[in-house]
Amino acid sequence: MAGESTESLLSNSDIIVALIGAGSSLFAAAVGAYFGAKLAFSYSAKARAQEEEDRRSAAANRAIFTLIQQLNLMANIKKQSLDKFRDSPGRHIFMLPTRPIARPDLRLTFDSLDFVLNTPFATTLFEMMLADSWFHNALEAVGDRFQVHKEKFQPVVEAASAPVGNLTEEQFLTGVEMRVGSKLMTELRMTTDTLYTFIDKGIEKHTKISLRFSQEMKSLMPKRKFLHGGIDPAYFKPDTDDEKD
Repeated sequence: MAGESTESLLSNSDIIVALIGAGSSLFAAAVGAYFGAKLAFSYSAKARAQEEEDRRSAAANRAIFTLIQQLNLMANIKKQSLDKFRDSPGRHIFMLPTRPIARPDLRLTFDSLDFVLNTPFATTLFEMMLADSWFHNALEAVGDRFQVHKEKFQPVVEAASAPVGNLTEEQFLTGVEMRVGSKLMTELRMTTDTLYTFIDKGIEKHTKISLRFSQEMKSLMPKRKFLHGGIDPAYFKPDTDDEKD
């Protein structure tokens, strides 16, 4: 009996030890699985955050690049067409019409920039969208003036005899107006002044907003690089004699 009790006690002890060992293994596996899942989730969350920042910084740079392209197109119109006649009372007559320009590819997309609404810079986003609309209105102004000058004014001038003689600019302009009529002359003057306003104000708006948005995005995402630029320096160079001709 004593031998059987001893064997039974040993068997029970072995079972207890085995259970403890099995429990320890299960506990260790559970702990490992828990922390493994936690690390995996943490890594996944970090990866998702990284991807989202990639998307946002890319969208911001595309927007800045679009604004800079719009800015330089307006600067080109200013240099090639507007600056030469800016101070002339007869600029509406002397400035040749610029052919209409359509750039549907140069548009900001609100959906890709909507993340800005949840930042302190939401107002900047709205100003950018307004600047984008202003640019396309400026291109429409180019087309409006082309239509009036090319299709309305020039045929009338060609059909009428031009003022001749040793005339001052004011006398010449008065003579032209007498021949084409005050209504058409007023329309031509208004479309010309509108074009100057859209281009000049557009350049000012785009220069400020593109730089400000770049700086604001840098403050949101300090580790990212953002475009910053302005008007091509070539647009500030005076025309050469060849260019004027």
